[in-house]
Amino acid sequence: MESGKILHKMDLIQENDINTVDNYEVLSLQRVIRKWAHKIIYFTLGILFVLSIINTRFTNIVTYLISFIAATVYGATDELHQMFVPGRGPLLSDVFLDSVSALTGVVFIAVIIELLKKTKFDLKKFI
Repeated sequence: MESGKILHKMDLIQENDINTVDNYEVLSLQRVIRKWAHKIIYFTLGILFVLSIINTRFTNIVTYLISFIAATVYGATDELHQMFVPGRGPLLSDVFLDSVSALTGVVFIAVIIELLKKTKFDLKKFI
């Protein structure tokens, strides 16, 4: 498990504990690593979707909505893909986590964009 390798590199577990399935503490730490990975990745994906389509003909609200939906659909298809990967499985809770994280990223960048507009910052130069 990749999360086990990360915990080992952080000196939180021993190398022989990486594939342990009977140690509750190790499994809990691996779960935390995996959930935070989902949060960070989909938060970032939400931001990147907004930035990639912000200068199109869509209004800001439509841009934000498309970005949120696209990130959520991507999260759902990623979980579907995991059905075919040995040792992995799809979780509806991960789709929900991905969706909430993407929404958080979209709202975060929307707030920043709106604040920059109010300060008369020339956003077009940067995106």
